[in-house]
Amino acid sequence: MRRTHFYTLSVTIAVLLALPLITPGVSGEQREVRATWRTEGNWTYIQNDVITIVFPAGGKKPTFLWWYTENPENINVVKYKGLAEYVAFDESYYMWRQLAEAWRIRERIQAHYFEPQRHRFQNALRLKAILQILSDIGNYSELHSPYLPFGSCTWELSSPANVSNGDVKYLSFNFTLVDVPAARPNLQFAENNIILRCRFYYTPATEDVYGQYTYTVEAGELKMDLVVKHWEWN
Repeated sequence: MRRTHFYTLSVTIAVLLALPLITPGVSGEQREVRATWRTEGNWTYIQNDVITIVFPAGGKKPTFLWWYTENPENINVVKYKGLAEYVAFDESYYMWRQLAEAWRIRERIQAHYFEPQRHRFQNALRLKAILQILSDIGNYSELHSPYLPFGSCTWELSSPANVSNGDVKYLSFNFTLVDVPAARPNLQFAENNIILRCRFYYTPATEDVYGQYTYTVEAGELKMDLVVKHWEWN
């Protein structure tokens, strides 16, 4: 995003991962890798002869465990921790890494855009108005926490379903964030707007991203798309 005025703020969302989820591909001779899914107690299992993937039933939180089916003692874990909103001004992204908190925003604007130009403000009313803007940014009550921890939210898990799209076949299921607790004020806009879309591919597939680029997903791989809609920036 471009900075068009001295008071325009650029921010970005960071996805916090404990470990990247990488599943083994299959050889060209195995063009289709079917899998079964079942729910036992608090866990849902997706399994075939190559890989076993496990996640909480009912969508308690977006956490995944997986292992080679023949080696269940070596378990890998990926846990989606949350979203962090950072603030960036005229410097390269993450050169100045700070959470988008009101006092930090106010401090940065004052230090970089107000104080160096203070002697140029000839009009006392203009000076007063700018100081009021800085004060409002620091005291604005409707700013939300810059960090949304997924573990404190309620998630809903869609039932896994087999999908066929031409020659492409996969098992599909979604985690949807459906409730942000009242203890996280002004973050309720995230409800039903954060979705983790998961596809376990039975066949190889070529994904097209809005005509911008394509990439290949092999049979036996689990693909995740983190969808964030209608985020309200601090």
